[in-house]
Amino acid sequence: MIKISKLLYCIAFTTIVMCWFTSGYCENSVKKNNCIDCHNKQGIYKVFENGERIEAIVNVDKYKRSAHKDLECTACHIEFESSHPKRRFRSYSQYKIMSNNICDSCHSDILNDKIHKNFIGSKDGSQFLLCTNCHSPHYTAKSGSPLNNTSDEKEYCLSCHKNEIQIEFLNGDKLSAKININELSSSVHKDLQCSDCHYGFSHDLHPRRTFENRRNLSIANADTCRRCHFDKYTMYEDSIHSKLLSKGDERVPLCTNCHGYHEIQEFGEERTKIARKCGKCHDEIYNIYAKSVHGAALFDEHNKDVPNCIDCHTSHEIKNPLTANFRLHIPELCGNCHVNEKIVGKYGLSTKVISTYIESFHGKKTALYLRENGKFDNLEKVATCVDCHGVHNIKSLRYIEEDVLKEKLVKRCRHCHKKASLNFPNAWLSHYIPTFYKTPVLFVIIWFYKFFIIILIVSIILQIFLSIWRYAVSR
Repeated sequence: MIKISKLLYCIAFTTIVMCWFTSGYCENSVKKNNCIDCHNKQGIYKVFENGERIEAIVNVDKYKRSAHKDLECTACHIEFESSHPKRRFRSYSQYKIMSNNICDSCHSDILNDKIHKNFIGSKDGSQFLLCTNCHSPHYTAKSGSPLNNTSDEKEYCLSCHKNEIQIEFLNGDKLSAKININELSSSVHKDLQCSDCHYGFSHDLHPRRTFENRRNLSIANADTCRRCHFDKYTMYEDSIHSKLLSKGDERVPLCTNCHGYHEIQEFGEERTKIARKCGKCHDEIYNIYAKSVHGAALFDEHNKDVPNCIDCHTSHEIKNPLTANFRLHIPELCGNCHVNEKIVGKYGLSTKVISTYIESFHGKKTALYLRENGKFDNLEKVATCVDCHGVHNIKSLRYIEEDVLKEKLVKRCRHCHKKASLNFPNAWLSHYIPTFYKTPVLFVIIWFYKFFIIILIVSIILQIFLSIWRYAVSR
C-alpha cells in the first residue's frame, strides 16, 4: 500500500508540473488558433490609404513547415497581444519598412553580416530591399531543413536571386546574379533543382567564393556541366578549344559561353542560332560565311539543307582545321552532303563529286597520302575541295560567265601549277559525268575505248588459244 501511495503521489506531482509548464503553451496555442480561424479564410485584405491592398491570408500547411511555426502570432505582431487595433499606413511600402524592424529584434546578427548588408535596404526606404522582399514572413524555410519539393527550393533561392544582386570579383568587375524567372521557366533545365547544378549550396550553406575575374568563374562552372554531360565533356577535352584553354588562352569558349547559364535552350530546327553563337568569337569568318552560297541560303531562305558551322567542325570535338589529318579528310567531309541524292538532287547538283575527284590525279594523290597517314613534307601540294571552291566563301557558279569562271579557275590552278596556261582548266571536266548532249566528242571517245579495250582483250585471248591449238596439232 505504501508503494502504491508513493506511485500515485509521483504521478500527481508530475501532472501538476506538466500543467504548469504547458499552461502558457496551451494559452498561446489558443491565441494562435484564434488568429488562424480568421486569417485562414478567403476575402481578408489589408487596404492602404493610396488604394493598394494585400491579402491577409495565412496558408496553414505552409506555415507548419516554416521556420516560424513554433512562434506565436503575437511574437511578431506584438501590438495585437490583447486587442486587434486598426493601423493606418500610407502605402504597402511603408508597411514593409515598418515590418522590417520586427525582424531586426530577433535577427540583428544576421542582418548585419556581410552577405545581407550587400542588398538589405536602408531604414528610410531609399533602397527598397527589405527582409520580406526575399523571405516570406509566414513561410520562411528553416535552415538545414529538407526541401519538400522542387518548387519550394526554387522559391527559396529566387526569394533573393529575383533581386538585383551583384557578384564582385577581385579585379573589381561585377556580375549580376539576378535570375530571369521567365528564362528559367523556358530552359531545358526547368525541371532541375537549383542544387543539382549549384552543389555545395543549400538552405544553411551559402559559401562565399572569391574569383579573380568572371573568366575564372566560368571555368569553375564548366565542371558542373561535366557531372551530367560527361560524354560531351570528354569530346570537348580533345578539341582545339580545350588545347588552347590549357595554354592559357582566355578567348576560348566554355560550356556556358555557347549554351548560357539559366536560359539554356534547345537549338532545334533554328540552325541560324548555331552559326550566330560561333560568330560571337569568329566574327570575321561569320561575315564571310554569311555571304557564301551556304550562308545566304541559311540566313535569307532558312534552308535546312545547307551546312552550318557544326556540320563541318562538329559541336564539341572540334578539330584543328590546319592539321594534315583534317585537310586529307575534307573530300569525305564535303561528301556527307554532296553525295546525298535527297539533299543535292533537288538543286540539280551532281552527286558524283567524290567518285570523280577520286578518279582524278588530285584524288589519287590524296588517297595515297591517307594510306601513308599524311607523312609527307609537301602536303600543301595536295589539292582538295577547298583549294578550288574556297572554305567559308564558297560561291555559286551558275550565274558566272564561262570566260570569267575560267580566268578565276586558272588563278586557282597556278597556286600549284605555276606555268598553267589559260586553257589549262579545260582538262578538268568538273564533277559531272560526260554525256552525249553535253560533251558528245568525249562521250563517243570514252565509249569507243571501252569497246576497243574489250575487243582487244578478246582478240588476245583468242590469239593465245589458237597458238596453243596449232602447237598441239603440229605435234
